[in-house]
Amino acid sequence: MKHVVVDPVTRIEGHLRVEIKVDEATGKVQDALSSGTAWRGLELIMKERDPRDAWAYIQRICGVCTTAHALGALRAVEDALGIKIPKNANYIRNIMASSQTVQDHLIHFYHLHALDWVSPVDALAADPIATANLQNTILATYKLPFKGPAGGTDTEAYPKDFPKATPTYFQAIQAKVKGIVDSGQLGIFAAQWWDHPDYKLLAPEVHLLAVAHYLEMLDKQREIVTPHVVFGGKNPHPHYVVGGMPCSISMEDGNAPINAARLDVVDRAIHTTQTLVNEFYLPDVLAIGAAYVKSGYVDGGGLAKERVLGFGAYPDEPFSGTTNGDFHKNLLVRCDGVVEDFSKGIANAKFTEFKPEDISDPDVINEGVEHSWYDYPEKPGASLHPWDGVTEAKYTGPKDGTPTDWKALDENGKYSWLKTPKWRGKLLKLVRLPAILSFIQNSKRVFLAS
Repeated sequence: MKHVVVDPVTRIEGHLRVEIKVDEATGKVQDALSSGTAWRGLELIMKERDPRDAWAYIQRICGVCTTAHALGALRAVEDALGIKIPKNANYIRNIMASSQTVQDHLIHFYHLHALDWVSPVDALAADPIATANLQNTILATYKLPFKGPAGGTDTEAYPKDFPKATPTYFQAIQAKVKGIVDSGQLGIFAAQWWDHPDYKLLAPEVHLLAVAHYLEMLDKQREIVTPHVVFGGKNPHPHYVVGGMPCSISMEDGNAPINAARLDVVDRAIHTTQTLVNEFYLPDVLAIGAAYVKSGYVDGGGLAKERVLGFGAYPDEPFSGTTNGDFHKNLLVRCDGVVEDFSKGIANAKFTEFKPEDISDPDVINEGVEHSWYDYPEKPGASLHPWDGVTEAKYTGPKDGTPTDWKALDENGKYSWLKTPKWRGKLLKLVRLPAILSFIQNSKRVFLAS
């Protein structure tokens, strides 16, 4: 049995360690352990601070999914103080949250995950003409006709720019990649297992197409979050304010923070995002996913096939509170519930609604530290509701090695700086739960402060 360690897993910002045990005779993984290696301590940073500033601190937990945590903190404060935000502020928050969601999906698919199945080396063997034909076939097969508001003006910023499905374009991309490979300075393509047989599941033309889109998205993804800059001043970590948004709107005053010209920039960003999703992301996901299914790669799923909790998002209208249930009444994306046993098929899956009263019920939502470098001194071994959670470090070190040079972590003891979120005592795969936890944690602080 071979013990393999990947530390850090750099494409998720470098704070994850994975240890696996592999049967060298069969090549199959027999056991696996993942460890969150970074301690954020945001609960401690927030102590004694003004709850109206919570959003600014809490969203610093991540440089990618910033807005989800900021909104969780904002809604906690507004819920505690009984604030119902203006309609325009609600629209603006939805635009910012949805643009962040789409950008996250594109970045994860292309820039954080793609190099696990896309090889720039294999792309060098592709036929640019066949690649262009493949691009057109994928678009004809998988392009989805998502449209904006009915009767809206088409302000697409790049109506002719992409997708580029010509042999000349793919030939130029191939030549650029070849120059990088021939130089021996692979840069972003370095330190990979390009000789792994699983890369052969995709044809060379698919590799060239995906590499081209990888490079396109490095440039285009930044335009998706233009609304963060217009409405929130910057990205990442845009600015918010309790009770609304920190920007005034005027259609007449050209010097107003938000005017017709800047709203036009937002409109162009939204249409550009639609194009990126419809003509790049969704066709690529469906086409490459189909190729893996045809090759028999349909396993996996982890906790997602056992249990998933979703909280819902994008309130269509301003709401009077979250704990009173009003938040869940007008959601554009409704997923407030738990799905169990999805691996047994849709007919056998079980759905349980996540109700407003569940937010404050310690028997429904809680956190455990059985395998985390923390201690609940007053209730050892218990799982606590986030309102009652304790962030008291108790680092015990690795099973083998030293505190600064881990050889192997102790899977039967404590091995991570991450707590374990649970639903009714069961482990969870989370969908937007970080926003829930941020909401719960900050709610109690606001209640105590007020």
